[in-house]
Amino acid sequence: MHYLKAELSRGLRAPKFLLAIFVCLGVYILGEGYQGWVNIILYPNTTWIHEHNGFMMEFNPFRSLLPFPAVLAAGSMLAEDWEHHSLYFQSTRCSFNTYCNVKFFTPCIIGGVVLTIGVICYLGIMAVSVPAYGEGTYYESFMEPVILNHQWGLYFVYFASLQFFLGAVCAGMGCIVATLTIRRGMIYLFPMLFFAMLEIATQITIVGLSGAQSSIVFNLETDSPGLVYCVIAVILLAFILVSYILFRILFRKRVIEWQ
Repeated sequence: MHYLKAELSRGLRAPKFLLAIFVCLGVYILGEGYQGWVNIILYPNTTWIHEHNGFMMEFNPFRSLLPFPAVLAAGSMLAEDWEHHSLYFQSTRCSFNTYCNVKFFTPCIIGGVVLTIGVICYLGIMAVSVPAYGEGTYYESFMEPVILNHQWGLYFVYFASLQFFLGAVCAGMGCIVATLTIRRGMIYLFPMLFFAMLEIATQITIVGLSGAQSSIVFNLETDSPGLVYCVIAVILLAFILVSYILFRILFRKRVIEWQ
């Protein structure tokens, strides 16, 4: 835990952490601007719930950029260790499991925090400046009980926690790339390009799962937000688990070569 806290402190105090938050907010601003023009033409009496759902839908291209700030925050920490030759110094003073876990989960936590802060700021600004919902507002059926009962705290927690898992997935994929190369561009861009290609090839969006497409993609005809949440969370956690396994396999080989 002491090692994890030290690495978290290192990542949270780095300038790239604040830069990643601003980039995340910039992605939301660009997407909101794009969605705003669409709504002016198609839905003039828009609401902030409609805007949120619209941002995460497949016709908004800017949502595909969200993995970038998640990896930007701390995805290159391992690459920095390679470059500054501190890997051997750190790995010889703790077990491989400890070192591997810290180097994987630290970027995951920080990446999740970045997207969580971004979505909370985005929804918060929308909530105080645009009406919540009205007649003709689009929202998925499973969110209807939450919206009609004005459970806005639950609404924020629901999507913010899913964004945390999404950020962790993206940062974990960045960690995998960092075991293979120290090139920052490949580390930062690979998760974004991977999810974009996955969506093109399979028509399944991972980034949009934490927004509005869950019931559409998986045909979940249910009014239970808890059930939909569990389905999405399990999918994202499965991605984290697979990423962790791949990271351990590749990282063990790299550490042995270094030692």
